[in-house]
Amino acid sequence: MDDKFTRRHFLQSNAAAAAGVGLAGRLAKGQTSTPTTRPSDTLSVGIIGCGDRGKYLTYVCQIVPGIRVAAICDVNRERMANVHQQLGGQGDTHRDYRNILNNKSIDAVVVATNAHWHARMAIDACEAGKDVYLEKPVATSIAEGQAIIKAARRHSRVIQMGMQQHSWEHYREAVEIVQSGRLGDISHVRVWDVENAWPGFGTPPDGPAPPELDWEFWLGPSPLVPYNPNRYVRAEWFFDYDGGWQVAWGAHHFDIVHWAMGVEAPLAATGSGGHFAFKDNREWPDTFTGTCEYPPGRVARNGFLATYTMGHGSGRLIEGRAHGKAFHGTDGVLIVDRSGFEVFSEARDGEKVISQERVASYTRSHDVVQNHMKRFLECVRAHRIPEADIRVGHRATNPGHLMNVAWRVGRRVRWNGATEQVVDDVEAARWLTKAYRKPWALPDV
Repeated sequence: MDDKFTRRHFLQSNAAAAAGVGLAGRLAKGQTSTPTTRPSDTLSVGIIGCGDRGKYLTYVCQIVPGIRVAAICDVNRERMANVHQQLGGQGDTHRDYRNILNNKSIDAVVVATNAHWHARMAIDACEAGKDVYLEKPVATSIAEGQAIIKAARRHSRVIQMGMQQHSWEHYREAVEIVQSGRLGDISHVRVWDVENAWPGFGTPPDGPAPPELDWEFWLGPSPLVPYNPNRYVRAEWFFDYDGGWQVAWGAHHFDIVHWAMGVEAPLAATGSGGHFAFKDNREWPDTFTGTCEYPPGRVARNGFLATYTMGHGSGRLIEGRAHGKAFHGTDGVLIVDRSGFEVFSEARDGEKVISQERVASYTRSHDVVQNHMKRFLECVRAHRIPEADIRVGHRATNPGHLMNVAWRVGRRVRWNGATEQVVDDVEAARWLTKAYRKPWALPDV
């Protein structure tokens, strides 16, 4: 396909989509306006990013009734060719995502690139009148998340985060138990991610990018640096492209923590960690511990402390789980992960009183992500804000960002959740945003 494109052409073609959106910024959960597509219509979707996640989400779109993949995009032509083959050669292919946004026949996009592209692509999609299924994490900084929310509301677009745990039945049941008060007054929530990643990623030298990859376009808004295979394949461990597991996995965890505890933002955060397991060229710590202090709420009358533990040096499970959460109350403890949940009574010396280990029902991720994609389709058709809305995803990603900010400055950071600003710490506040390489600065929204 011809990928010739100009910013002027993009803005001209989308002026009508950006004009006259009376509901922009005023939609509340459950409110509706005129749908982009009729309920009987097939949703025409463009896939932006053809790596492992993009390829999988393409498959999900193929099997969810009512969705048609009309175009795909990637700066790696081999990855794009693999997904195009998966589609049976159907649909357009593009190197430049803006060509998908310029296609008026496409209703929505799935953004499955690395996180450093999420903000720019999501904002551009909103300006183009497209709804967005946005993979987590929301973005690489808190300011980017704020900008995406503004764009979504201004242009009255649906943005659903790819946080499929929000559509997982046993997580809903676990949330109901926490909110019911059966665990008593909760003072502590533990969150963890552990893996034995021996021997680490190594320190491969910089060198020429493979011929199938447009490395400069992949870098996009990030600084222009030489190609390194770890930067490309393991981007979540580098400052410019992501926030480590405390952001990448943390967004999933804190989505459930916030939902269950009825909170949106911590009051303060700490972070401590380093390269204690391996000596490879990753930048974010391979071993990390952080805390987030939360205000009083429905099931935490005095507030609560959320502690996060991440380690790549040992795969020894915590509470029998590699990625989990534990809600500690005066009457009981609930432990949950993607395989199910368990509740232990405090009053009966740790006796297991509820078990929902529903492996057959709950570990088939295809079904879960299909359900999540179906909810996106329903929200686009009704023009309704989804449960896993961009604001929910942004608020769930912020704890990881704040723990990282605290780690960078080496001290506890206080946070005003209402204004989303650091309290009385100029140095820490600087880390809420970042610099951008031309011409990829975030648009004014």
